Amino acid sequence: MDLGIVWSEPAIDSLGAIVAEVAKDNPSAAFELGSKLIERMEVAAQFPEAGPLYQRAEPIAVRCLTTGNYRLYYRVWPQRHKVEVLAVRHCAREQPDF
Repeated sequence: MDLGIVWSEPAIDSLGAIVAEVAKDNPSAAFELGSKLIERMEVAAQFPEAGPLYQRAEPIAVRCLTTGNYRLYYRVWPQRHKVEVLAVRHCAREQPDF
């Protein structure tokens, strides 16, 4: 199953903020990190149930993929053939409630 990926505004904003913060010290590392996080979501497009269910989101079925020190929270919309990225967070930050 190959689903489309849609990034929500909050996810775009948080990804941008993460990349901008890293870019202050190392622009090439920031580009690499941003690319890695975006590529990680390709896993969910091919294997939507790859990430475990995020328990704090019940009753909404939110899943979470981890890459490095970051978590990508997403929701699968099989009837719409898409995966929606809801948030990107550093693991040290408080995790979201949905």
